[in-house]
Amino acid sequence: MEVYLIRHTTPQVAKGIAYGQTDLDVIETFDQEAQQIRALLPEAHQEEMYCFASPLQRCAKLAQHLFKPSQITFEPKLKEANYGDWEMKPWNDIDHQALNRWMSDFAKERIPNGETYEEVFERAVQVWEHIHQLPHEKVALVTHFGIIQSLLAHLLHIPLDKTFRIHLDYGCVIQVSVNLPMLKVRFLK
Repeated sequence: MEVYLIRHTTPQVAKGIAYGQTDLDVIETFDQEAQQIRALLPEAHQEEMYCFASPLQRCAKLAQHLFKPSQITFEPKLKEANYGDWEMKPWNDIDHQALNRWMSDFAKERIPNGETYEEVFERAVQVWEHIHQLPHEKVALVTHFGIIQSLLAHLLHIPLDKTFRIHLDYGCVIQVSVNLPMLKVRFLK
């Protein structure tokens, strides 16, 4: 099985803003960014590839650009982390004590009225296990930073508290080839 982990294109949000499940649109360079992503997917297999995507519009638009409607399932578990009270606030305006507490143990510390990174990780792993029960040989997951980080942590046995060392640009594409017991991860963009 081949799985393509695809991060959404550049969202329409100012730098320094905390956002997670806020339903942001994409910026005007979407078409160019989406074409770059399309070029990285195996053209010969795009018709047979199945896509699971976050229902948030920054992912939904990309999935709809890359795949036919019959190839797409919108999966709420692929949404970004819920930043709760911090959604759409400048990071500099978030209570420093609460932010420091979260940063000291972001895997287990709950964002006020949001979720822990462990909960994001659990959602991501549930999707991963689900897609491996399906008959599809090629699958794309169009999703977010936190979900992709979680999947890489799961697949490569990286402790959750070390995953922020992984840099994932908007529009990144990671190919995961699964031929148990072998697993190969390749960063395409």
